[in-house]
Amino acid sequence: MKNNNFIKLYNNKWTELSVRWLLGIVFVCASYHKITEPAQFAKIIYGYDLFPSFSINLIAIILPYLEFYSGLALILGIYPRSAVLVINGMLFAFIIALSVNLVRGHEFDCGCISFGEAGHTSSTAQLLIRDILMFMMGLYVFFSDRPESGSLTQMTTLIRRGIFMRKKTVTSLLLIACLLMIPTADADQGLEKFQIQSDTEDTGESVAGVPVAVVREPRFQFSPALDGTVITHDFIIENMGNKPLSIAKVATSCGCTTADYPKKIKPGDKDKIIVKADTRGYADKKFAKTVTLHTNDPQQKQIRLRISGKVERFALIQPERVFLRGSTGDKIQSVVSITPEKKYPFNIVKSYSDNLEKKAGFILEKKQDKYFCTINNLSETSGSYRGKIYLKTDSAVKPEIIIYVYGAIAENKS
Repeated sequence: MKNNNFIKLYNNKWTELSVRWLLGIVFVCASYHKITEPAQFAKIIYGYDLFPSFSINLIAIILPYLEFYSGLALILGIYPRSAVLVINGMLFAFIIALSVNLVRGHEFDCGCISFGEAGHTSSTAQLLIRDILMFMMGLYVFFSDRPESGSLTQMTTLIRRGIFMRKKTVTSLLLIACLLMIPTADADQGLEKFQIQSDTEDTGESVAGVPVAVVREPRFQFSPALDGTVITHDFIIENMGNKPLSIAKVATSCGCTTADYPKKIKPGDKDKIIVKADTRGYADKKFAKTVTLHTNDPQQKQIRLRISGKVERFALIQPERVFLRGSTGDKIQSVVSITPEKKYPFNIVKSYSDNLEKKAGFILEKKQDKYFCTINNLSETSGSYRGKIYLKTDSAVKPEIIIYVYGAIAENKS
């Protein structure tokens, strides 16, 4: 019975119409701010850190109109399958872009429906779930669209016979888009000039009358580093205006990244943002983190700095953390294997523990090219503890390996 009701609801023309209108309205509304504020939208696209610079203006101009016309076509029922195919294509691209930034741990203003206020970031995971739901709505519209009778269909049929979406119209729209792009395209300045011009018009102030923050190299890529290395880099920031530049706060995309920064920079002066990035736990992965500066520059309320690079593994340690769980009186044991990477051969010359006396003991053995560290619980009372096992190596590259040990011993009730 429930299945029959679901099938009836799925096949109901009003269900399809409601979903189609909802999806169309969302995309028409989403296009509004992007069409009226292309410079701000271009900055947001830049924040995704996925697109080459030459393409950002092009995307910022064409994408909003594509959203608007596709959404409008869905609302009016004009070629709904074609319109929803375009919309789902955009949603698929959004899902890929958000997924990449989710893996990076990058929280940001996606610019999807409206532009966030300064300092506002959206949860990438929430945005991803929302886009997946809309993608599923699009699939429903695509597979459920069917010929209908009634005044609404008759009206849309007449429109379909018009010039909307014919070849000449599509060509005209593309030409208009190209013409709109001409004022923003500049071979020397590119997006940067487009942003500054737009922001200056919005604030009604001249560049000379405000603080102007300039970071000439906002991205830093470090050479391959070993897992656990703390990378330090100084980003130089200049104030090219004639009013003091204030940095209200700095936000990092991960707790593994910290930043020291000046509160104020005088006109004409420069200072540095000292960023430290801890690569521990990123072995064999691409490390990519962002630091967002919140300034009083009306043209750049937020400035994003990026630090990235490849992190190499010194040794394969399995597991990297040891959890000893069990009851008093039980044998609680864990074995850690340490396999040196071929690029970084080493021998362990010394080992000792910290904060594990009478709680946990260990035995270190070498078998062929591997080391095995057998860790046993020694605690005879219930409770929890934590400590470290230090393994000293003969390698100048990484003279020490740390194994973290956690114990959680429960009272034996038997």
